Amino acid sequence: MRSLYLASCVFFLAAFSKPQPADPVKNNKPLFHSPDSTYSGDAELKYSIEGRKVDIKDYLNTGGKNWIALFLNEVSENAATGLVTVNLTNYLTKEVFHFVVADKGSTTFSHFQPSLANFRGKTATYMSPKYQNYYGDDVKVEITGRDDKHVTGTFSGKFKAKDGKIVQLDGRFDVPYKKGIS
Repeated sequence: MRSLYLASCVFFLAAFSKPQPADPVKNNKPLFHSPDSTYSGDAELKYSIEGRKVDIKDYLNTGGKNWIALFLNEVSENAATGLVTVNLTNYLTKEVFHFVVADKGSTTFSHFQPSLANFRGKTATYMSPKYQNYYGDDVKVEITGRDDKHVTGTFSGKFKAKDGKIVQLDGRFDVPYKKGIS
């Protein structure tokens, strides 16, 4: 009798429960572009790292669902300091790009290391999907255009982790302004 009751419960749950699609963020698994996927939104980030090419916008549209793909942590301009902040997260891979650079032309970084002395100054950092920070070791970030709604730019060079590992990053961004949490 008890086994008949358990079998009925399992049958009932199986018959009336609907399988849910896996959320790539909650499962910490990257969701990559497939043939039936498209990207949409006003922000775009293109980059290559160690042979992997990435081209994403705000949202990944796949399987009838929209997933956050590119999260704008902060994109702002400080007229008083002449600096632009671009802080972006590839939400699908957990990579973070953080640049604080001159609002015109190019800014170069050589052996950059964050410190309390340069906490609010120019910055070129990259965080890998494994949550390892890399700092601009030989990097050039250039603001190629900006207006009252968005900023465009390029970045290229070597980023170095504290353990000495180096990654080569090359890319570009075209993102609208978004003030971070203060």
